[in-house]
Amino acid sequence: MKDLFEVIKKLHPRFLRLQDETYFTPEDIDWKLSSRAIEETLPTRINPISEIIFVDSRRRSHISINVFGFTMIVAQIATGSAKWSEKGGCSLLFSTKNPPVIKTLLAMSQETADRFGLNPSDLVKVGSLVCEVVVGKTPKSALDSEMQHLERQEVERRIQQGELIIKDGGIDFTTPAFEPTVGPVGLVKNVHISYVDPETFIKYGSMKAGERSHCRAVKMGRDFVRVISYVKLIDREGMKGLVRIETSVEERYLKEHKASILQLFGDIAGVLPFLTDDIPLPRLPEDILPIMFLEQALDNYLLSRDYVSNMTLREG
Repeated sequence: MKDLFEVIKKLHPRFLRLQDETYFTPEDIDWKLSSRAIEETLPTRINPISEIIFVDSRRRSHISINVFGFTMIVAQIATGSAKWSEKGGCSLLFSTKNPPVIKTLLAMSQETADRFGLNPSDLVKVGSLVCEVVVGKTPKSALDSEMQHLERQEVERRIQQGELIIKDGGIDFTTPAFEPTVGPVGLVKNVHISYVDPETFIKYGSMKAGERSHCRAVKMGRDFVRVISYVKLIDREGMKGLVRIETSVEERYLKEHKASILQLFGDIAGVLPFLTDDIPLPRLPEDILPIMFLEQALDNYLLSRDYVSNMTLREG
C-alpha cells in the first residue's frame, strides 16, 4: 500500500476542506435533439403500484489535495436501498448489522494517476485514512462513475426480489436491462441533457400532477436505447416538480417490451405525486419523500468532515 504523503510531501501540497457538494459548479442543460418519438397515445388505464424499492447513494467530498495543479479529492460514497409500501410506509433494507456499501475514495484524473504512479483500485494511505483510488477524466467524473457502478451493483442485488426498482438518477448502464413490472427505472431530478428542444421542454412544465410526456427513445451505445418520459409531480406551472423517468432496453427487444414500458411509466407517473409534497423543504418536490428518507439514513454512515480532515492531516 502506498503512502500518499511519501509521494507528494516534497511537492508542498495544498489541502482544502470541502464544505459541500456544491463545490462542483452545476452545468447548463445540453439541448441534444437525439431522441425519437415511440408513443402516439398515452395509456388510459393506470395500474396501482403498492410497493417500490428505491436505490440511492450519498456522497460526501471531504478534502481537495492540490499538488502543482494536479487535484485529488478525498470522498466517501454510501449506497443502499429502502422499500416503500402502500400499507407499511418506508423501511430501510440495511441496518448496523447489515450496513450499506460504504467506500472511502481518492478520486483523480488519469493524468494525475499517471503522474504519481497510481492505478484504479489501489489502496492508498492519506494521512491515517486508507482510500481506494478511482480514476476518471476529472476527479468529479471519477466519483460519478464509481457511484453509478455501486448503484448498478445494488440494483442487481435487489432486482431478484421481483419488485419495481426506482434508482435515483439516470440509468447509465445496460445491465441489468429492463424487465416488465420491475424495471429498473431511473428518476432524474436534475436534468443536464434534455433530449428534446427547449420549446418542448418548456411545454412539459405546463403538465398537471401525475401527467407524463409521450415516451421517446435515445440511442445508448451500439445495441441499447434509453426510453425516457417527463413527469410532473405537482400542479404548478414551470419547471418545479418536473422530473424524468427512464430505462434501458436492448434495441432488438424494444418492440417486444414497448407496451410494458409505456404502461409502467404511466403507472409510475400516477404514484409519484403521492410520494412528495409542494412544501418549502429543501429539494422538494423533486426529491420525493422515500428518497429523502433513504438519503438521510445513508448520511449517518458517512464520516464527518472534521474527522476526515484530522485523519488526512495526521501522518500514520
